[in-house]
Amino acid sequence: HLSEGPLPPAPEDSMALMEALTAPPEIPAELLQESVQERQREASADDVVLQVPEDVDPRVYAAFIDDAPEQMRRLCELTERLERREAQTDEVTEAKRIVHTFKGTANIIGIKGIATLAHHAEDLLEALEERPAAAPADLCRTLSDAAACLDQMIYALLGREEPPGDAVAVLQRLLDWANRIDSGQLGEILEAAPQAPEGAPSPAPAAVPAVPVRSPRESPAAVPDATFRVPVVVVDEMLRLIGELATQLGEAQENLSVLGEHAGELLSRHIAAQRRIEEIEDMIDLRGLALQRQAAKADGEDFDPLELDRYNELHGSTRALMEESTDAREVTLSLSQDMQRVSASLHAQQSVYRDLQHLVVGTRLAPAASLVPRLNRNVRQTCQVTGKEAELVVEGSDVPIDAEVLNRLADPLLHVLRNAIDHGIEPPAEREAAGKPRTGRVVLRFERQGEGISVRCADDGRGLDLPAIRTKAIERGLLSPEQALSDAELAQLILLPGFSTADRVTEISGRGVGMDVVAESVKAMKGVVAISSSPGEGTTFELRVQASLAMVHALLLDVAGFTYAVPAQHVESVLSAGEAQAAGRDGDDPLLRLRDQTCRACRLADLISPSAEPLTPERAAAQPAIVVKIREQPVAVVVDGVHDARSLVLKNTGRYLRMLRGLAGVAVGNNGRALPLLDLQDLVGDPSLAQLATRAREALERPEMRRKSVLIVDDSLSVRRMLRELVEDSGFEARTAKDGAEALEMLRAAAPDVLLTDLEMPNLNGLQLTASVRAMPELAALPVIMITSRSMDKHRRQASEAGVNVYLTKPYSDIELVRHIREFAGARSGA
Repeated sequence: HLSEGPLPPAPEDSMALMEALTAPPEIPAELLQESVQERQREASADDVVLQVPEDVDPRVYAAFIDDAPEQMRRLCELTERLERREAQTDEVTEAKRIVHTFKGTANIIGIKGIATLAHHAEDLLEALEERPAAAPADLCRTLSDAAACLDQMIYALLGREEPPGDAVAVLQRLLDWANRIDSGQLGEILEAAPQAPEGAPSPAPAAVPAVPVRSPRESPAAVPDATFRVPVVVVDEMLRLIGELATQLGEAQENLSVLGEHAGELLSRHIAAQRRIEEIEDMIDLRGLALQRQAAKADGEDFDPLELDRYNELHGSTRALMEESTDAREVTLSLSQDMQRVSASLHAQQSVYRDLQHLVVGTRLAPAASLVPRLNRNVRQTCQVTGKEAELVVEGSDVPIDAEVLNRLADPLLHVLRNAIDHGIEPPAEREAAGKPRTGRVVLRFERQGEGISVRCADDGRGLDLPAIRTKAIERGLLSPEQALSDAELAQLILLPGFSTADRVTEISGRGVGMDVVAESVKAMKGVVAISSSPGEGTTFELRVQASLAMVHALLLDVAGFTYAVPAQHVESVLSAGEAQAAGRDGDDPLLRLRDQTCRACRLADLISPSAEPLTPERAAAQPAIVVKIREQPVAVVVDGVHDARSLVLKNTGRYLRMLRGLAGVAVGNNGRALPLLDLQDLVGDPSLAQLATRAREALERPEMRRKSVLIVDDSLSVRRMLRELVEDSGFEARTAKDGAEALEMLRAAAPDVLLTDLEMPNLNGLQLTASVRAMPELAALPVIMITSRSMDKHRRQASEAGVNVYLTKPYSDIELVRHIREFAGARSGA
């Protein structure tokens, strides 16, 4: 063994090993390049690529992508405070530390775009670390744009957004400022800035979520708990099983209640039987005494019958029956006690179930703050497009919301914010003339209301132009000139399909174009949209949705022998029979007086299955009812009975049931039967507004009311999706084709208003497609915008000869592209 064992290395090998161990670590190529070369001056598309290497460590990438959204939210907050001149030195240091972490991690993973942006942003923050209050406004704005760009890059890696189209422009602005820092120009600017008087108090920082800084000496209790990733499908399956458990517990509770009733009935029957046995025993005793006397007289005995007991078989059977009845009663009492113990154990299980339910549902919750950077970026981009100035103030960002609800709220909120800035906030000059600050203010407030979520978006703009809304509704045939509507009903008209007071329906957002999308999205979430407006003071949109799409707290109702559920968040109050008073009629609708207000009444059974028997005010007042708000007006819905409220786990309704009017979902009751969840907003509704919605949809079919359309032709699926989202967000109808041949077939079927095409495509490239379009008389004037990565003069000349109107090279500006689309669509509309 010793002869075959390891031998020490040779002296020269030992020396080589010592030299290798004592040598300094090798500097990565990208860091070495930064240290020996001058900073670049021109940004290119290669500098902002987001391609993730195939050989990336999945654990490192997963940790980065999990932690990045929260870090980016904090970075966006800090840069916004810097832009508002509210940031302190320690906050700039914190922002620098965040981008430094992003730079290092992105370099390790190999994501060049994030690493490059973070590197130059770190240099700018380091230069401002000592005197953040003296930073130039354009530099602070550049850092805010860089943070927003990084945030969109993260969400692009998550698959929730497209990569930022202005990444090259943002990087170029960072490079310009970084090169000024390298040349010493920023120092002169900071020195020229006014100094704060010595001893003057520094401005109080605004309330922002504190980032805890823990010392290694802190107690273990202060250390955050370990976390791990769980796929969403696993959480959904856990929630499904919890729903099954709730059903089983409910069935057990109901069966136990039935057993309790049977045990009580059995005990009462035993008591009655025991009384009967006692009566029989008394009768036997009396008959026995009489027989004994007769027998004694016949035998001549001297004993009185009372002095000597004489029993026959009947007495013995009666006594035995009495003892058996008493034993059965004791068994029944023991059974009742056992059932009480089972009931207590079942209540304990239900308590554990509720705790488990809250924990599992809590895994689906995310703070509303995770959506704030995207909303801020949307406001910033809309201000750039419209030339207006506005700030977004978010309140209640710490409210936890179901992640699915939050994701589905994102698009409606983006529409509402674009609408608030584009049509609510006035231009700076107009605001100054009206005595308002140049910068408009949009307040977005998240709030938990019982089992629902309320999101209020309030701007301080000009408010809704109600006379213009009425005039436009009359012009489009939605209203007759003599038809009267309240201000609240007029405001609801902007939620109708295609309704807009603008001359064109191709605005970036508008109270009409886009607002119908908001209404439909919120309705799909079983929610409602409320609108209030004051002329010259602003408009408030309130989106009320249920807190979870997987569970709902509902009120159980009896209607025509069936049990239905209604979301508790829609119920204002519950009326017992006789609590309301009959108040006559309003046309065909019975009226009820509730305390200090009068409301319309309807019967839920008639809404589900109309009957010939009309509902009278007296009959409505004599039955129980629930009060709900429909279009901000109370309505009493008459039912046969009201049960308790309980949390229900919603089941998948499938592709057919979800199309039923008035059905919000399906749950399983304690008896194992399907329990329909009713959408009273849809069932009750307002017939007049429903008719207006039908007319509005019909009006959209008219050529003069048709929304302008854009045909997008590109062989890349991701590019088609990105362009489609941009086009639709700008208020246009979008269609897509994967190559020129498919586009020609679509053009022959229906001509769009603008054609967007790539240059290089299979089957028929962009140049051939454009030439074919120009050769068709009916399409010869169709505007063509070509988007390609080819930037040589030769390709531009070929595109011009083919008939391309606008030639854009990648990377291009989304704002510029949308501007060209609007110009061409507007020109064709005018023609």
